[in-house]
Amino acid sequence: MDAYAMLSRPIREYIYEQGWPALTKIQEGAIRYAKQTTANLVLAAPTASGKTEAAFLPAIDAVENFQTGIRIVYVSPLVALINDQFKRLSALCQTLDIPVFQWHKDVSAARKKRLVKEPRGILLITPESIEAILTIHPEFVSRLFSKVEWVLVDEIHSFIGNDRGYQLRSLLERLQQAMDNEPRYVAMSATLGETDRTFVKSFFFNRRETLVLVDRTQKELEYTLDFVPPTGDYKRDFERVAQKVYERSRTRSLLVFANSRHTVEDFALRLRKWGVEDRLPIDYFAHYSNLSKALKRSAEVFAKEEGKPFTICCTSTLELGIDIGAVDEVVQYDAPMSVSSLAQRVGRSGRRHTPSRLVLISSEPWLFLQGYAALSLLKRGQLDSVLLVRKPYNVFAHQVLSLVLQRGSIPLDEFRQLNHSMQAWQWVKDDEKTQIFRFLRKQEMIEVCGPDVIAGRALETLMEKGSFFSLFEEDEAFGIYAGDEKLAEVVPPPWMKRGSLIVVAGKAWEVMRMDAKKKRVDVVPAQDGRTLKLGIPGVVVSDAIRQEMKAIMERPYDYPDYPVLRQAIQNRTTATFAEDEQGNVRLQTFRGTKINHTLALMLSIVSQTECVRSSEWSSAISLTSRHFDLRKEIEKCQAVSWTKADFTAFFEREPERVEAFLEKTKYRALLPEPIRIEYILENLLDIEGAVAFLATLKTKKMVE
Repeated sequence: MDAYAMLSRPIREYIYEQGWPALTKIQEGAIRYAKQTTANLVLAAPTASGKTEAAFLPAIDAVENFQTGIRIVYVSPLVALINDQFKRLSALCQTLDIPVFQWHKDVSAARKKRLVKEPRGILLITPESIEAILTIHPEFVSRLFSKVEWVLVDEIHSFIGNDRGYQLRSLLERLQQAMDNEPRYVAMSATLGETDRTFVKSFFFNRRETLVLVDRTQKELEYTLDFVPPTGDYKRDFERVAQKVYERSRTRSLLVFANSRHTVEDFALRLRKWGVEDRLPIDYFAHYSNLSKALKRSAEVFAKEEGKPFTICCTSTLELGIDIGAVDEVVQYDAPMSVSSLAQRVGRSGRRHTPSRLVLISSEPWLFLQGYAALSLLKRGQLDSVLLVRKPYNVFAHQVLSLVLQRGSIPLDEFRQLNHSMQAWQWVKDDEKTQIFRFLRKQEMIEVCGPDVIAGRALETLMEKGSFFSLFEEDEAFGIYAGDEKLAEVVPPPWMKRGSLIVVAGKAWEVMRMDAKKKRVDVVPAQDGRTLKLGIPGVVVSDAIRQEMKAIMERPYDYPDYPVLRQAIQNRTTATFAEDEQGNVRLQTFRGTKINHTLALMLSIVSQTECVRSSEWSSAISLTSRHFDLRKEIEKCQAVSWTKADFTAFFEREPERVEAFLEKTKYRALLPEPIRIEYILENLLDIEGAVAFLATLKTKKMVE
């Protein structure tokens, strides 16, 4: 029996009425394994292969009664993706008389109250909203989730190896305790590498086996390389790049990905200005996390519904599976941080039956090579792993506090066993757990009241800040307003004041007033402005990309795009030790971020100096003082039998280094100093990899 025939008649009729020519490979596999096994499923398939339907169809088909309780929970990393999937599901679920509800921060309290009063159907929700329900309204938990039979997790790769993913695992385990029956989990992703596929098998905590179904079909990819030789004048070079992007935007709809929000603004401002001057019937948008929800949504809706040519300049905010309509090409400016990221971005174009089209453009040779290395690996189907964090002690501390809030009080004996009773935290050692608990008590986050643990005074203060549910680090931002319209939320730079000319949402504005008490900046339109430095995401580049870059530089003629590569490689060397224009020697590692961080620390330890500089953009390490010979310091590093104790002792002497490493780690303040150091050693460094790299070096080699 084929998969289509396994479905119930109402679903078959829906598929027929929609005019589907056939089920896709991943839909066939998902339906078959859902029907013939009791396992959890992970669906790994290319973008636009119908993964959403592959997850929902067998789940909906298996549920007998949607009118008495929520039966399917869909978890998404993005509110925008929930809104998108809500529309996508509506047609199917209306046909089958299945209620569908959304629950996130933008949904009104009245709508949520109605669902709590009569829970039924399918619920679409974010991890942060699950956290909020558990901590603020624990009385809702059993009512909402006791009848759940299926839990679907979209974009599972975005939850692997990071704080938010460990939070979700803990939340799902806590929800499962309120369910009458053990649910089946289905996860979806377009970008799971081999390592990640192994890890995801243990993501869900139930007694079911987890099967990974992989559609290895590679969608046709067409790409264009555009290296703009640099002149040494960054502004001029960027203008030349932007002009090339503008010429492409005149004849096709584009998504332009950049690595920082201010670069997105630079692109959007220039493209819009030129489009107005040339009277083009094209709309240009900026799209990044700081922008107001209304502006981001307007760009998404326009691209999907208007049917007019457009260009959206964006960061990773449009990397995930939001359907934004017909994108002709994806433009990647400079380099993506990973192969997986590039795969997601490329998948935004050429949806189901047309090739994906990519334009890789840069005026910076190193970043152009990094981008090409990611493209080369993508063409070979070699996705790098996204496993970045192995032991998130900060998330453990946060979830401990969340449990206290949920339950009100926890018996002390039970509290002491949380790292054994909850599968999500069994990697936490007893001595580590004890240190964290004692620290939380010292900080008055928790209190021992007789035989129970209860919330402490400081925990109430932490809740008042309003960001307890999220694992994202958030700065204290000001709202930027043009009249009553909110444009964005930004942390104002020191130079911004009344009369400053700024760029927000791809337009120029003049600052009219700044209200520090209300955290509000009022602006009016201007002719030109200065982009706000809204931040660059932490640079984490994999070993795979760095090694591919070295291979490209050593044998560029082995690659099909040698004529273009030759321009970028010109005057660059793969020598381990090389001199810059000022005669300073640098160590070129061609290794990933964790190894580079570890090597830089090794040099700091043996040289006992603060003049070690590590450039993650160029994968190079140098010493800024001429009192040191880099080769000799590397030889000292090679002579040491490195252990974790060497780094622990260094961090104990240099607490400011600990804070610098953990600057972007939310809830680090919940951890005692020894556990903070352990966090760095376990998650941010690679001692074994750095030692192996040192063993390959020959410091006596002449500088090339």
